[in-house]
Amino acid sequence: MRIIQTKNTGGPIELRLGFPGFTYPDLYKPERLKELLDVFDCELAVSNPELFASWDDYRNHPEKSRTAPQISALLVAVAGHVSAFLTRLFGIEKAVDALAAATADQDPVFRFKVDFVRRRVLPNLKKIVPPADSAAIEARIEKLREGA
Repeated sequence: MRIIQTKNTGGPIELRLGFPGFTYPDLYKPERLKELLDVFDCELAVSNPELFASWDDYRNHPEKSRTAPQISALLVAVAGHVSAFLTRLFGIEKAVDALAAATADQDPVFRFKVDFVRRRVLPNLKKIVPPADSAAIEARIEKLREGA
């Protein structure tokens, strides 16, 4: 076990991982990291077999043709599981819950921003007509840049 010296208490604390059989020094050993990955894989396969199959295919066959949105959606979907796994690994559930609550407190602000963009900005953007001669506009912009 790794001992961490803290400033608050003056005494050492022992960092324990949230999975039995794993210790802090294991995080520096490739073979133990592989075992942690196996634990993650098993949990993901049980909780969401379809997602695990897609994830496993992606990492084992990166050369396979996929669109950027497909890759992005896969990474975002797996990220939630990685976050939950790391939360348990480091025993930071209280801190994560507090952060989630603080973020949820901002939901009205985010909702307002979405509604504002939908009601005020997008209708005005639809009214904008693109210029007929974009090359001429680019030339004018370049002249302005040179003058500045």
